Amino acid sequence: MGEFKIIGNRDADGNFVASADAWPPEKIEALFDRYNPNRKLRLAREKLAAEQNKQADSDAVKATDNQQENKKEDSAI
Repeated sequence: MGEFKIIGNRDADGNFVASADAWPPEKIEALFDRYNPNRKLRLAREKLAAEQNKQADSDAVKATDNQQENKKEDSAI
């Protein structure tokens, strides 16, 4: 098994700062996408599924509203 080395530096006060703490989220995201392409595909699938669920929920609300309006019209007759 290989040896694990923490990558980091010392700040001005001499405190240890891990490289991941100093990297912006965009750089970390780019590294994840580069070294784990399945992650990018999974995130795209999850985003699409969330959008479809949101659309289905809004369609269900519209259908419920239409049913309530029809009931009101039927009772008025």
